[in-house]
Amino acid sequence: MKKYKLLKNDRIIHQGHTLYRIQALKDIYNYYTNFLVMKGTKGGYIESEKNLDQMNSCWVGGNAKVYGNAKVTTYAVVKDNAEVFDNAVVGGDARVWGNAKIYGNAKIHGEAKVYGNAEVFENAKVFDEARIYDNAKVHGYALVFNEAQVRGNAVVKDNARVLNSAIVEDEALLVENAQVQGNARIKEREVLDWGKIVYHSTDLETLRKEIIENLFEVRTKFFNDEAKEFLKKFIKEIHEEVLRRYF
Repeated sequence: MKKYKLLKNDRIIHQGHTLYRIQALKDIYNYYTNFLVMKGTKGGYIESEKNLDQMNSCWVGGNAKVYGNAKVTTYAVVKDNAEVFDNAVVGGDARVWGNAKIYGNAKIHGEAKVYGNAEVFENAKVFDEARIYDNAKVHGYALVFNEAQVRGNAVVKDNARVLNSAIVEDEALLVENAQVQGNARIKEREVLDWGKIVYHSTDLETLRKEIIENLFEVRTKFFNDEAKEFLKKFIKEIHEEVLRRYF
């Protein structure tokens, strides 16, 4: 027996897609998260049954929208005003709510949570018990997993990794092959790139010094003190220009 139906008389046009509100045909209970949808409850909007699995207890609620080739599967829940579209997949026990958006080829699974105004897109993956929220953005081929958090206005992209209990917040930017792990915390307007790895918060001051001394593999030992100071100033200006362009 199907667990929901599309209400053909309750539809909207959104981003060029015709979406239909869903209604539960039976009680839907998720034992793992204590999530319950009563029979007759109206949910959010989907384009077709391919967007929401008829099996298990996954659900789209509130005014959430799932369309394109996107899928919500297993025990996942998308609610409030959240959107999942393109080829994105939300599965496992994952939760997406608020005004969050999951799109491109992004995948959210495990017990991951994405909420607020956060966005996960392109080929990024968020899984385990990771959390992405506030205005954070995760994209490219970035991975955020274990109990890691990305929040504030932080951006994690390219092949960057955030794992363990690490936190990336404020207006921090992780690019290239940068990794933040352990209990490290990257914050304010920190830029982490070029394969830098931070394991613990105590590594940050050393990292700052390394960025100033070695960004773009500048070797200051060949210059006098005046030239070194000039290079340091120049590198700081590059750092500020990156922040100005990408935030």
